[in-house]
Amino acid sequence: MRSRRAFLRAAVQGLGAGLAARAARAAPQIGRLPKAPSPKRVVVLGAGLAGLSAAYELMRAGHEVTVLEARATPGGRVRTLREGFADGLYAEVGGQAFFPTAENHAARYMDEFGLRPLPTGPDLAALWHWDGVTERASAEHEAELAVLRDRHLTPAVEQLATLIDPARTDFTAKALDAFDHLSFRQVLESRGASASVIERLRVADGDYIGEDDLRYSAVDMLGQIYNARAAGRFRNGSFMSIEGGNDRLPHAFADRLGARIRYEAPVSRLQRSSTGVTASFLKEGRTESLTADYVVCAIPFSVLRDVTVDPPFSAAKTTAIRELSYASVARTYVGYRTRFWVGLGLSGFASTDLATTYFWDSTAGQPGARGILQGYMMGPQARALARMNEAERRTFALTQARTVFPDSGSEAETVASVSWDEERWSRGAYAFLRPGDGRRLFPHLATPEGRVHFAGEHTSTWFLHGTMQGALESGRRAARAIADLSARGPDGPSPGSAITCSSSSGPMTGAIHSSAT
Repeated sequence: MRSRRAFLRAAVQGLGAGLAARAARAAPQIGRLPKAPSPKRVVVLGAGLAGLSAAYELMRAGHEVTVLEARATPGGRVRTLREGFADGLYAEVGGQAFFPTAENHAARYMDEFGLRPLPTGPDLAALWHWDGVTERASAEHEAELAVLRDRHLTPAVEQLATLIDPARTDFTAKALDAFDHLSFRQVLESRGASASVIERLRVADGDYIGEDDLRYSAVDMLGQIYNARAAGRFRNGSFMSIEGGNDRLPHAFADRLGARIRYEAPVSRLQRSSTGVTASFLKEGRTESLTADYVVCAIPFSVLRDVTVDPPFSAAKTTAIRELSYASVARTYVGYRTRFWVGLGLSGFASTDLATTYFWDSTAGQPGARGILQGYMMGPQARALARMNEAERRTFALTQARTVFPDSGSEAETVASVSWDEERWSRGAYAFLRPGDGRRLFPHLATPEGRVHFAGEHTSTWFLHGTMQGALESGRRAARAIADLSARGPDGPSPGSAITCSSSSGPMTGAIHSSAT
């Protein structure tokens, strides 16, 4: 199990097929853009998936594209870690797998670029570590969880399902009225769940934020659980990774964009007018600028806060940029001489009450005898790891792994770690909503501000925000918006350039820690 979204699938095994049927209705497909009758110059700020997909689609439509990327390579928060591991093995630092959707953008691009999905590993047992005891996830264990879900969780998800617009697969105002003001914990407490039950369901059923449950919106969490169940109704209902590493997709985009991408060129200022936008950026210690018709900005709001905008965006957009929350996530990677867990009949996946909430086999589906166990930390635990030095991180990673996998001690070869809070061009892993944000912030995340449009995972749909598919969806949406405006001719904007601005995290210099054991 390699996707944080995959954690959610177990949460709703008992929900009726009617829930999935509602969400399985596909949104209108966004096909290839028509050739531009009046090509524009397009400058893309950032080479994450959102910016790359927008730039690629606009380039194919005939616009002149230049990409400005803050880091030295493409990918944004999609990055594959290869350094330090033997036998060509790799592990994902960012996005783990592509969420299945009715219009599977990732599968479409993979087919176009000749990329293949990574084969799945064998279907082996997972572990559950709780109160100092490690046990295999058994039918009895799942039955106990199913009882807790049916009593405390399923009714809330079923209620939410009745409040989703089936035509748009979107939340209605009634859904927000019912859940937006509540936290996930408050919803479960209202259905009689104790603190211990809430903690078990939080870990078992897909908490990927790791903060105090009062800080996590019920409408956001329940929506993710709902969507995970619904995903099984799509033609491709499985989570999908790319053979050779997920970073092969952004590199495939970059290969086609070629010299149009300029690296190490972060944007510092956007100056707006009724006729265009001037983007200033740093390049080799100098400030340069480009004037354009449009900006499609998918820089994470956690980074956009430091970009000067003149005149400022509206009060609602400014508030959204300033207050949207991003998850603190850290990961550890322990490389082993053998995948000893497979010999024990284990998948390598484990859910725990430790600082490392989840473990999984990062090398499932990869050839060879060696393996990598990844540890996943969130919230205060992730921030604690960020404060550790390299030796402390190594000790922590090995100790946590040995606690759950006692046979791991003599097999360890290499330890690496990643903290997304340390990454300058992301400052967090992915966006999430706090109670009240569904009404207060979410409506303003994707809305344009004059000639500035917005993309990035945080601007995607209710059910795809925080995912790589959401990033692709948002980039294609932004490209379509620019293409439609450009096609209006004399009644549309004046000729000139278009700018696309995207997330830009690239290589995590200073954030990767690796050492031999």
